[in-house]
Amino acid sequence: MSHGYYRHHDHLSVIADLDGWQSPRLKIRFSLKDRLELHYPDGRPFESCVEIADQLKRLREKFLTLGINPDTV
Repeated sequence: MSHGYYRHHDHLSVIADLDGWQSPRLKIRFSLKDRLELHYPDGRPFESCVEIADQLKRLREKFLTLGINPDTV
């Protein structure tokens, strides 16, 4: 079981168990399985850093095939 903290007015309050906890303000949900996962309010998971890096790599390659240098845009 992992815990965390959230701001409540002018102080931090303890989240006793992050697994399944939902932010009252942002409505995102935290899930602890093999690793920490964040989920949008509609249940979709946030992309991982690796997934975002792969998307950026594919986007860069697409620009290059269109003759656009992404470093100069």
